[in-house]
Amino acid sequence: MNKNSAKKKSKIIGYILILLGLLTLAFPFSRRIYSNIENKSQIEKVIKAQKEDKQFDQIEKKAQEYNEIVKNSDISMVDPFTSKNLGSVNILENQDDIFAYLQIPKLDKNIPIYLNASYNHLAWGLGQVSGTSVPIGGESTRSVLAGHRGWWGDTMLLYADDLVKGDMIYVKRSDKVLKYSVCSKEVIGPYDWEKLKVIEGEDIITLLTCHPFIWPRPNRLLINAKRVEDKNEDPKDQIQKTEISKKVKRTNYAYIGFLLIDLILI
Repeated sequence: MNKNSAKKKSKIIGYILILLGLLTLAFPFSRRIYSNIENKSQIEKVIKAQKEDKQFDQIEKKAQEYNEIVKNSDISMVDPFTSKNLGSVNILENQDDIFAYLQIPKLDKNIPIYLNASYNHLAWGLGQVSGTSVPIGGESTRSVLAGHRGWWGDTMLLYADDLVKGDMIYVKRSDKVLKYSVCSKEVIGPYDWEKLKVIEGEDIITLLTCHPFIWPRPNRLLINAKRVEDKNEDPKDQIQKTEISKKVKRTNYAYIGFLLIDLILI
């Protein structure tokens, strides 16, 4: 084999390695942007199915009963990121059904909510931590929704740090839209459950994720949001449009770029 042939072979191998590297990077990025699009399209299907579900009122009643138990009991939870024995909330016939959707306009996120923060549920979306209220609203309720700082197929709560006081969070289920306003952020240890107690008379949603942003993430970031209601507002109104975070915009642009690379290389 002459030197020219050897150089040509080396170049080909080099190009192949570069292409494989680009594909390796492009696949998770393109999967993430597809996941966000998929959630946006799926949400209406899920909401429509909930409206037509004859057991909807029965499920709501069970959720209210569960929340009463939570309200009148001492808080008893385990960290969903370190423990496998999470307990269960036996409200849905199929525990893997989507219970509701969390919408965060600032983060451009539409994330499914599941009951119980199991490994699979956290891989698919957000999990309601057992021992906390089911997210249906109501006085003296506090629903803790756990989510990763990012999964291979979705950004999840990657940019939760960008949320500040006054940012809106919505829980959408059937024809109901529960409206919450971020009121505080706090970093706690993985077992500081006293920080997650129900507050008498308050209706609170708490997002729970790992902290800090960079690995390892020994602590937990809490995003607390209180229910807000406008007496003149129709509860069926659309979710308010909000300026998307600059970090999220940059990530979305990166996704589009990698998705184009992915399409070109296919």
